Amino acid sequence: MAELDPDLPVRNLQAADAKIIRANYQIAVLRDMLSAMALLGLGLASLGIYGIIARTMAQRASEFAIRLALGASIENVTRLVLASGVKLALIGSTLGLLGAFGISRLLAAGFPGMHMNGTAVLAGTTLLLVAVALVACWLPARRAGQLDAMSVLRAE
Repeated sequence: MAELDPDLPVRNLQAADAKIIRANYQIAVLRDMLSAMALLGLGLASLGIYGIIARTMAQRASEFAIRLALGASIENVTRLVLASGVKLALIGSTLGLLGAFGISRLLAAGFPGMHMNGTAVLAGTTLLLVAVALVACWLPARRAGQLDAMSVLRAE
């Protein structure tokens, strides 16, 4: 710049990379906020699934104790609790996929230039949520398998 016009004042000279990063700063902040909200939603979903399964297990403790007293194995009781959690997770995932598909079609109609090819993202998110649901169901299922049948039936 000094060779072209030595009288021209040059201020705020930056490298192109720094200028690009500065221009995309708001998008990066929005991305970070949305990621944090997504993690918060995932945590709340797993906590909700855990709470529902733990409450259901507590309500059905006498049923599990009778099953154990009649000879059911710990694996059978654990599998029973896990199956109810997986059933809830699959129903929720199906409803969520239908909702996401509907919203993507609605957005595609409203914003024609937007690309809505998020099949891999939807499948990955669904698998992640089902995996989180399985982990959230595991602790109540393990607790149901470790019930002392006699003490639960005596408390009844």
